[in-house]
Amino acid sequence: MTTAGAHLNELDHEAAPPSRVAPGHPDVPGVPFPHVAEDAYDAELEAIAELRALPAARTAYVARLLAIAASAALVFALRVDLRYALAPHETVVLGASPTSAQLAAATHRHVSIDGIPGGVGAIDYRRPLRDGVYRLAPLVDRSDVYVELRLPDGVDPARFVPPTRVDGRLVPIDDGGARFSHVRAMIERASGKPAPANTYLLEQGAAPTLRAPSAIVAMLAGVLCLGQIAMLIGSLKKRDPAR
Repeated sequence: MTTAGAHLNELDHEAAPPSRVAPGHPDVPGVPFPHVAEDAYDAELEAIAELRALPAARTAYVARLLAIAASAALVFALRVDLRYALAPHETVVLGASPTSAQLAAATHRHVSIDGIPGGVGAIDYRRPLRDGVYRLAPLVDRSDVYVELRLPDGVDPARFVPPTRVDGRLVPIDDGGARFSHVRAMIERASGKPAPANTYLLEQGAAPTLRAPSAIVAMLAGVLCLGQIAMLIGSLKKRDPAR
């Protein structure tokens, strides 16, 4: 009788689901932990977990804030280039003797001016990260309009013949963005006298397009800034669900 009962108990034990079998040795590898109630909560363990995660969270917040500041500063520095990239593609024809009012109305637009960049007061220089020689020269009889020309490769700057009509981007030298922030200092250093207050720069050949490198960098920086702001707000909401 005892043998039969033991045999039945063994069959019941083998037929029972593994989750209902009480482990004889809880520390044996592979043995599941006892069932934990869904409403179980340990405030002390939760506080310890939050303290351990706090340094990493602070580092992430600081990194996001730095990324937001850097990308916003880059967008601000390239705001003029982005504005020109979004400008209309139609050329504003200013003719041979545009007035100050016409120049002011055509700023940050693609314009065409009939005039010859002079040799007196011209400055030859090179741009960082770009090949070739550039020349900054005032229009003949127009000390308030300077033209930036890229000299053809292999041409002697002393023998370069300037064009009689220049088309490109027109900007005030004090509002030309980061790339032209040095223009006023270059003009005054070369001429030895202060440049007129309303002096304009005509960048030859520059057409308004979103494919310009400066416009692409500005747009990428703007996307990065907005993305980091969204991630920062999302992480703050997760940390404080009451909001």
